[in-house]
Amino acid sequence: MVNALSHSQANANVTLSDGVSSLLAYFNPKIITAPVNSEIAIAVLTGIMTLLTPLVYLRLWNSGTLWFFRLTRSKGSGTSIVTHPLNVFSSWLAVTGMLVLASVCLKFRFRDSSSIGPLQAYMAVVLASWIALPFGAMNTILGTTSALAGSTRDLPAGSTWESLSPIQKASKVLSSRYTVNIATVAAPLVWLGCTLPFLMLAQIYLRRSLKGLAFLQAAVSVSDAPTAAMTAPQLDTLLQAGADLRRSFWYVGILALVWAIFVTIEFLVLSLVGLRVLLVLSHQLTILKRLQSTTDSSDDMISKRRYIYESIIVLGGFYSVIAVSGLAQIAALAFTTHGLWQWNGSGSLERFRIGNLIYQWIIAVNGLGVMLLVSGRVHAAVTADTSSRRLSTVSARNQTKVFAADRDDALKGY
Repeated sequence: MVNALSHSQANANVTLSDGVSSLLAYFNPKIITAPVNSEIAIAVLTGIMTLLTPLVYLRLWNSGTLWFFRLTRSKGSGTSIVTHPLNVFSSWLAVTGMLVLASVCLKFRFRDSSSIGPLQAYMAVVLASWIALPFGAMNTILGTTSALAGSTRDLPAGSTWESLSPIQKASKVLSSRYTVNIATVAAPLVWLGCTLPFLMLAQIYLRRSLKGLAFLQAAVSVSDAPTAAMTAPQLDTLLQAGADLRRSFWYVGILALVWAIFVTIEFLVLSLVGLRVLLVLSHQLTILKRLQSTTDSSDDMISKRRYIYESIIVLGGFYSVIAVSGLAQIAALAFTTHGLWQWNGSGSLERFRIGNLIYQWIIAVNGLGVMLLVSGRVHAAVTADTSSRRLSTVSARNQTKVFAADRDDALKGY
């Protein structure tokens, strides 16, 4: 855009009204927002997802199992910060959904308006929705790692540090309480430190561009001859406004690149963590099957077996949806980054529109799917917990000791 403006304004025959129109064309809401039908569908889906979240929490609250973060103490390992993976993830997913819904509302506010003021708020909300989503995956990773930190099944009995392989040493260090505690506090701060500056810079330059445009619009409104050639100060203002707009979206491109890199790392780690959880659940299912083959099956044992089987299905679907949506979002924002860095005016803004549209559709569709899976997980967990409380015989309690110890040690967050 800057190059186009500089060449077109180099001759003295370009009028003030034409110069303003050439810049105003880049602030057309249709260039950077989605079609109306898509926006309505996204608003409906994110609205349902946002409303579903408190219903899930209400079910957990009534069962006495609603929590997000807590401190646990154990002998030999000290205090640990434990994050509930699913509850916190669904919270950040709901926040992201609300931000997407807010951006749709802002879009309709200035879509048919002559005012371009809401554009800055729209961009801020869109970028905030980009920043919010990775917190969910981040807390899922940290919460699951913390829940699995006490498990020692991976290490040979009686092994020493020197006898461990490099992979076992790395696993032991990364899953230690100390490492998880530091990461739980530091990781969100690092993410904010890597993204907020670019959001703020994008907003600063966008505001400067809008101020330059407002100055030129005011000059047109008070000018006796708006079709007269632009003065040197007006031309400078026009060129600076175009340069500021390009710089603003250049920082948006950096934010998209940082997002894509960070979420790629999250995707790889979350895949490993999800596989570990499914292996633990499979191990528990094997234990229950073995107990059932050697003892009489109680109703509680049957219920717990069904609970674990349902958990494997639900969590398998949960991690699969996250994986697919994560890959699609990474591709969408990488596409956005390339378009904004290879600036060609409206073409680059069109790439931003397409990339953000894909992102919002993924949040709307897959986000609702994830919330439905979380709801299924909550239902299974609450049902199993209710059944567990009905134990009345000593033999039933003894039969479930192995399962309870294994589950509480390895899956506190689930």
